[in-house]
Amino acid sequence: MESAQFQDIAAIEKWYWWFQVRYRHVADILVKRDVAADARVVDWGCGTGGFIEYLTAMRSFPRDGVVGFEPSDYARKILNARGIPYTVPDLTRPFLDQIEKPVNAVTMLDVLEHVEKPAETLAYLRDGVAPGGCLVVLAPAFPHLWSEWDERLGHWRRYTIASLEREIKFGGWQVVTARYLFSAMYPVGFLRKHMIRTKKISEVEFPKVSERMNKFLTSFFSLEARMSMLPFGTSVSVVAIKK
Repeated sequence: MESAQFQDIAAIEKWYWWFQVRYRHVADILVKRDVAADARVVDWGCGTGGFIEYLTAMRSFPRDGVVGFEPSDYARKILNARGIPYTVPDLTRPFLDQIEKPVNAVTMLDVLEHVEKPAETLAYLRDGVAPGGCLVVLAPAFPHLWSEWDERLGHWRRYTIASLEREIKFGGWQVVTARYLFSAMYPVGFLRKHMIRTKKISEVEFPKVSERMNKFLTSFFSLEARMSMLPFGTSVSVVAIKK
């Protein structure tokens, strides 16, 4: 991802509906798994720190219990400006050596699609997680929704539930739940893909919405995420544990 893309994300992630729904969904999972009570969470590929700020400011996770790992120089400049501590990942060293003690959760919010060899990365992270600890992965859904937007963002792939579960199992994790998110956005995503290809609409990643519409979309998709899963969506969510 380029500097401008990180700047765009940093400018809107505190309020934009798509980010807030995802943050709430993952935070709810961590709370249900009792991670919040003794938070030792690594947000792998934390970007500009929006999820870390959400956990600590909105969900009362201890600030020193949530650690971001971020490889991008662009993103780290924004993290520095925000005063959010982070660690630069060093894949030549064991993950456990880079943290004080095993963590009880690792989150990867739209990160795995950027990784060339995801199973290896998932196995690498597993070694730093305490037994019974969890992994929460969000990733873009369905290869047939692939567009120029994915190419511009440096994605290697999009996932189905089955393909993401398979990748996570290859990494040595036990999958416990999987579902699609943003089901109501699926027709929009399908249409948008073709309109981007034909240059009929802008390729902007996050279209502007009014404050009222933003509140509505946040509430609607947060409710959808708590309801029974539909067999389609624009994101995949998988929760796994370390046996």
